[in-house]
Amino acid sequence: MVGDFNLPEILWKDFRDVELQRRTARATTFVDAVAECGAEQSVTSATRGDKVLDLALSAGGAVRSETSEGLFTSDHMAVVTYFDVCIDQAARASRSKVLNYKRANFTALRQSLNAI
Repeated sequence: MVGDFNLPEILWKDFRDVELQRRTARATTFVDAVAECGAEQSVTSATRGDKVLDLALSAGGAVRSETSEGLFTSDHMAVVTYFDVCIDQAARASRSKVLNYKRANFTALRQSLNAI
């Protein structure tokens, strides 16, 4: 999940290490939810002033984020996030039998079902 979460009361020290500078209900709820999901935050440098407000949260994946200036006009730094994704090879086409229902003997099928 990537976005501007606008929670200046949270000091992101490391990927999982956070400190609440002010204990607000929304900051506490957010930090608890991130911890409960096992998510990590990958933005390590300030995105507005000296705060990390724009986050890239992920669980169970290799994610790397960088901040950059000048990609667009904003009062925030741009966050460029890279996701390392492993994709399995496509499944091979199987040679399974395909039934052609247009050639079915529906009269015999009805007779069989009526006999039940």
